[in-house]
Amino acid sequence: MKRLVLLGALLCAGPLRAETPVLLTPEQYAPGKFLSAPPAPGSTQAKAELAEVKRIQAAATSARMAAAAWDDGHEDESAFLEVMGAKGKSLPATAQMIHALVKSEAPASSAAKKAFQRDRPWIADASIKTCTPHATGMPSSSYPSGHASFGYAAAVVLASLMPAKAKAIQARADDFAESRIVCGYHFRSDLVAGKAVGVLVAKELMRTPGFQPYYQAAQAELKAAGLTQ
Repeated sequence: MKRLVLLGALLCAGPLRAETPVLLTPEQYAPGKFLSAPPAPGSTQAKAELAEVKRIQAAATSARMAAAAWDDGHEDESAFLEVMGAKGKSLPATAQMIHALVKSEAPASSAAKKAFQRDRPWIADASIKTCTPHATGMPSSSYPSGHASFGYAAAVVLASLMPAKAKAIQARADDFAESRIVCGYHFRSDLVAGKAVGVLVAKELMRTPGFQPYYQAAQAELKAAGLTQ
């Protein structure tokens, strides 16, 4: 009965984001269980990844840099609306589902950042410039990429709801993650680790009973909007 009440509230009353709970426990995403350490500072791989950041930034067009800056500020459902065919549509239940996902994804990526404490690219090399102003605190928080974690977690869930658009959704997650290198915020292995965190979180959430009302409400909403069958 509680699930039916919540489902109805999500469909009819809109999102109540302040009340969204964290649905996973720390044991479900303990970073030591599924992530290896990032490349050691000064190692061959670390140097290669730093060189890659510089190459990608040097080759980025102004349009690609602007897109990366936009991605930096949109760690939410809006990052996927275009590939979903939903741009301009009101999808409150879908937004609420993504918010519920973020509430569990953010602690997972934060726990991994605290465990590994890798310096950001601009700390490793002062010549690296970011596409948006970066916070002065928490410079040792590069691994894994939280944006990549969010993007891949959202992609897994959205692709399961919209299988006909799964390839486009997954491609958008790849591009969203790549923006973190374009923007100068992360290294390649940060993105790989972010994907691992995001996929884990999505799979855990989709088998967590507490997530089902959000998922089912989004599913009904997407069908009602004619975006999926």
